[in-house]
Amino acid sequence: MSERSVEHGASGENGVTALLAVNGLRAGYGSVTVLRELDFHLAAGEVVVLLGANGAGKTTTLRAICGLLPFKGEVLLDGASIRGKGADTITRLGIAHVPQGRGTFVNLTVEENLRVGAYSRRDHKEAARQRDQWLEVFPRLGQRLNQAAGSLSGGEQQMLAVVRALMSNPRLLLLDEPSLGLSPLLTQELFGQLGRLAALGSLSMLIVEQAAELALGIADRAHVLASGRLSASRPAAELLADDTLTTAYFGG
Repeated sequence: MSERSVEHGASGENGVTALLAVNGLRAGYGSVTVLRELDFHLAAGEVVVLLGANGAGKTTTLRAICGLLPFKGEVLLDGASIRGKGADTITRLGIAHVPQGRGTFVNLTVEENLRVGAYSRRDHKEAARQRDQWLEVFPRLGQRLNQAAGSLSGGEQQMLAVVRALMSNPRLLLLDEPSLGLSPLLTQELFGQLGRLAALGSLSMLIVEQAAELALGIADRAHVLASGRLSASRPAAELLADDTLTTAYFGG
């Protein structure tokens, strides 16, 4: 992956606006504060991994960005605030979320799940074209269109969750522990396919993943969270190449 350089905040080099800018993000659950003045950005077409120990705030960050959790501070998409907008509105604006546990509709077929993913779209011909495109990237799903999602393997269900999110035609894909519950072999296969998506260059990704080395292998940068704040931001290749950094940042 090529490195992209965007200055911290809403605007980047040469006045280019970052696709996503998170400024002073504060969020939590009830009286428990998880995120404390979190700041980071993500450029168009960039793949970023969120690293950190359990409880650092990685999942909370994704939930706030996609509209599932109220927050204070600011989240900007193309320079415009999305604070206070609901999850459906944020999906229409171009942010899709693949939560932990996949969340596929197990009683619906693969085809029906994909239709659900495209429910907010009006460009039906383009949606059908993209459906065929994504099924080329994930060919196993194309062989199972009429199967109930609940009859798929864990890896196939995770692939379906990703493609269903892609059917909303997002500019930014949020992935929360996509390898959760998968075997090492299926995890490698999934990240190989995510890498193919990243190579297309038109889709940004923000990935929370404990299989950090695989995630960093398809990423441009890594943001490291500690106690709800950004503690470091490093090029992915630098983290992979430095054993000292690997030990420091690959939280459990």
